[in-house]
Amino acid sequence: MSASTPGESAQKEGVVAGQTSVSSDRREVDIRALKQSVASKFGSYSLIGKVMLVEPDFVPVTEIVGKVGTWLTVLREDLEDRP
Repeated sequence: MSASTPGESAQKEGVVAGQTSVSSDRREVDIRALKQSVASKFGSYSLIGKVMLVEPDFVPVTEIVGKVGTWLTVLREDLEDRP
């Protein structure tokens, strides 16, 4: 079995820039593009930026719904605190 680079892995999983993907063999969601998008739009010093930075790059499918609910709550707080 040969090792693949992250780029090759992403291609095998059908990752498109700016989208999340679900790996069928690991049952995890790749949120790297989401994390990058949040950091570029809100900054790594914003509340949502800090929360997203501590998340792993791959989140188990069984946890994603709960995490999205938390992220939305944090995002709302962040947006309400903006001038």
